Amino acid sequence: MTGNRNTTTVESARGSFVHEGKTGYTAFSNRSQVGTGGLLVYAFLDVNGNNRRDAGNRG
Repeated sequence: MTGNRNTTTVESARGSFVHEGKTGYTAFSNRSQVGTGGLLVYAFLDVNGNNRRDAGNRG
């Protein structure tokens, strides 16, 4: 029997993060200040050490 080799992890958080690049102002809040946002994180093995996710990198 062949198994599924996919792994899915789901996390959720609520609140706001603001960073203004020109002034360097950064703020966190447990209250939502914006509508909806998202963040995708892709873990991969950087076999050639170029700090980029290339087609040949596993992950």
